[in-house]
Amino acid sequence: MRSWLLAFLVFCLPFNIAQSELPLEAFATLPDTREMEISPDGTRLAYLTETDGEAVLVVGDIATMKPVTAVKFGEVKVSRLDWSGNKYILLYATETTRDPRYLGKVEKGRYFAVDVERSRTKGLLDSDEGGAYLGPDPGGDHGYFIGAVGGGNNPFISVVRVSLRHGQAREHIRGDVDTGQWLISDDGKAIARADFRQQDGLYVLKARQGNDWVDLLTGRSSLFPYSIVGLTADKQELYVVDREDADGDGTLGLYRISLSEGARLEGPVALPGDISDVIKGSDKVVKGIRHPGLTPSYTFFDEGLEADWAFAEEQLAGSSLDLVSWSDDFSKILFLAEAGAGGAGKYILFDRTARGLSVVGEQYSTIPDDQVGGVFGVKFKARDGMTIPMVLTLPPGIEPASDLKRPTIMLPHGGPESHDEVGFDWMAQFFVNRGYVVLQPNFRGSSGFGAEFRDAGYGEFGGKMQDDVTDALDMAIRQGWTDPERVCIVGWSYGGYAALAGGAFTPEKYSCVVAGAPVADPLLMLTDLEALLDDDGSTLTYWARYIGDVDRDRDRIQAISPTRHADKFQSPVLLIHGRDDIVVDINQSMRMNDRLRDARKDV
Repeated sequence: MRSWLLAFLVFCLPFNIAQSELPLEAFATLPDTREMEISPDGTRLAYLTETDGEAVLVVGDIATMKPVTAVKFGEVKVSRLDWSGNKYILLYATETTRDPRYLGKVEKGRYFAVDVERSRTKGLLDSDEGGAYLGPDPGGDHGYFIGAVGGGNNPFISVVRVSLRHGQAREHIRGDVDTGQWLISDDGKAIARADFRQQDGLYVLKARQGNDWVDLLTGRSSLFPYSIVGLTADKQELYVVDREDADGDGTLGLYRISLSEGARLEGPVALPGDISDVIKGSDKVVKGIRHPGLTPSYTFFDEGLEADWAFAEEQLAGSSLDLVSWSDDFSKILFLAEAGAGGAGKYILFDRTARGLSVVGEQYSTIPDDQVGGVFGVKFKARDGMTIPMVLTLPPGIEPASDLKRPTIMLPHGGPESHDEVGFDWMAQFFVNRGYVVLQPNFRGSSGFGAEFRDAGYGEFGGKMQDDVTDALDMAIRQGWTDPERVCIVGWSYGGYAALAGGAFTPEKYSCVVAGAPVADPLLMLTDLEALLDDDGSTLTYWARYIGDVDRDRDRIQAISPTRHADKFQSPVLLIHGRDDIVVDINQSMRMNDRLRDARKDV
């Protein structure tokens, strides 16, 4: 697939630039090292790699830097890795299949427990039986998961205790049919849970007091507005993240709720912008939070952690740092450094006691640091005055001067509720290694820059969201970074829609269009979702916010559908779609292909 893409771009955007090209395979494979996690006692590291197309789990000893075990998992999609105590590692693997209960294909997943010492693997809960992993049992041979108990169409969503050696599961704490979130203590006792009833939007936050459940907070919302994330240091209050801006102040923040009184209190952190991750120990006490944005940042509640993180940032100035794992006592923390000194991504172990930093793994070992293009966070004003953040990636050794006039790739992200950050993006780096400039605008509607910025995208699918992409290109041309005669727009999922919209609605801007798994006909997607999801109101509500209501906004939705404007395309179009895509059906690309061929376009 990626070799087609390269040939297509070289044909459409010819240029003569001396550039040291790395092999295509350096970028077009999964990382050499991914999903690295440190054991709770801080003595071992586990990570995933690939050998001959097979996923392999590797566990190594930190003191000796020698492998302890390696377990092959075959050609499965392993997406998550967790330690359960120091003895077992949990992997979550998925495969795309058909299920007679649903229309179309579904992604079926299952947990596997790996006994590190015996190198034995045992299948645990599948996606019908269980959900999120909640933590280890103190004894070490069991783990707690969210599980569906009772069978039928309306099971209880309970906490289940699962043997990691034998696979047997039993109900540990009963929930309700509407329970969606759980918080349990490190010894397996219930602390809090959240229930959300789809039919009428009733949500209830509950705390366990003795043998009873007590309501802390109730209300109604189209989507569940809170995420339970942990406890305060004294364990008397619950931390929740306000995900849906229920108070209307444009802030997505962290708040405290008393476990005994239930009153909502303003938390120590209520900052404009999002909270994308929470750092907490096995005791569920929150130590800090991650803020996304053009460059991720952290707020720690522990002064020692705050000081040590500042020390790490100083040692690796210019890199984007992400905290990925830590020992139970936080004496050792593992982070991923990208761009700058981090190059293509280095896993770095920080021994806080010894005050030492050491590289323990590389994402792409075949990409030298000096072959990683510079990544810059920039901002510009859209045509209506809104500030739009953007990631600019340039070829290695090139600074953002005003006279570059390079062939350029416009690379809008998917989602649309997602965002691009300063870091190592393998596709952007592939392009800059070939001499292109890459623009990744975080158009309105993107996450990571506050509720107000996100909400500004509601109803602007194909409208102001697309204008932001166009305005980003115009800005790059004015700055002298981009040759206006050699621009290709490339994107996946929503980014694929943006690529097709660019080809249909601003065809004079682009020399070629590449759309991967695109939403080519938003109205068709919405009507398919209605048939597929039936009474799942939350998913339909989410998409209606961005695209519109199928009945009320039908004419406007049709007007922004690239399939209905195939005659306007001027440049060659490359469509790429996976048969197993369960988010955007391959029929979207098939329909776009048919419309372009009917209009006698180059596709």
